Parts: sequence; C-alpha cells; structure tokens
Amino acid sequence: MLAIIDSMLVSAQEMDRAREEEIDLGDTGVVKELLNHFKISIPDDFKKREVDAQLSYAVEQTKKVHAVPEDASIDFVSRYTRTSLLNKHIVHKYAAQPYPHQVDYFASSQSLERAASLDEREDPMPIQRWRELAQGGMRVHVVPGDHQSLVTEPQVRVLANALKQCIDRVCEQLAEA
Repeated sequence: MLAIIDSMLVSAQEMDRAREEEIDLGDTGVVKELLNHFKISIPDDFKKREVDAQLSYAVEQTKKVHAVPEDASIDFVSRYTRTSLLNKHIVHKYAAQPYPHQVDYFASSQSLERAASLDEREDPMPIQRWRELAQGGMRVHVVPGDHQSLVTEPQVRVLANALKQCIDRVCEQLAEA
C-alpha cells in the first residue's frame, strides 16, 4: 500500500531550478524566508542591523501575526524554518517514478479547492501528476481542513480513520490471495 498525504509533485521546470539553486540554511536564509513567507515589512534601517537583530525582529513579527506561538524561542523558530527550507528544497528535487500498484491519496479539502481554482497554464490539476504515476489506479480520500490542520485534532482523527480503512482493505486482499 502506498499512501500519499496531501502532497503535490513539482513541475519539471521547478525541479531544474531546484537543482541549480543553492539554499541558505544560515541565519540570513532564515530571516529571508520568514520575511518572504509571512510578508513581513521591514523598517528602513533593517539592512544595517546585524543578522542576530534581523532574526530577532523577524521572529517577533511572526509572533505578532500568530504564525508561531508567543513562547517560541528564536532558536526553535530558526530550527523549524531551516527544516522547512530543506524539506522544500528536497521536495523540489524529487523525481517520482511510476508505481505499479494502486495509490491512496489523502487530500485536504482546501488543497482540492485551491487546485480546482488554479489557472490551467499554472498547473492543470496538480493531483493529476500522481494519478499518471499510479499505474494501478488512484483513490482520492478527502479530509476536511488544510494541509497544516491534517495533523491536528479533529482532522487527524478523520485522516487516521481513512488510513485504517485502507490498511484493513489491503489486509483483506492479502488474506484472500
């Protein structure tokens, strides 16, 4: 059984760009990611500040927009952001291969809504790439919520129940074989 949870494959152009791109996992890269991702505006003197002061400012601003918990330390936010940057880079370099069996794809309802609203020139139904690789077919299971909430209550219970049903189905098929 192959279960894919709310993941999209990147385009060939994005993969090529990721192969050429180097990622900055230092404090400067963390500051840049926080500012860009959360659309944080910077004061006029920001670029004159030391990197530590820039990082402190970026973390404080993410707290103000409730992107991270109020009690999150700068070290925690830095580690989390580095992990996120590295994960994004790895995902953009991943070249999925055809899979000879059925795939169970668990999509957040918000991801499906977003995919349906994309301009076809941007990405004609991103889930379709997974479907093309699933040579044994693909079942799509919709879980309410967004990508982040899939692993929090109550959505994680819905996801766990759907996964259990798939595992039970596979076990029954194996028992019959």
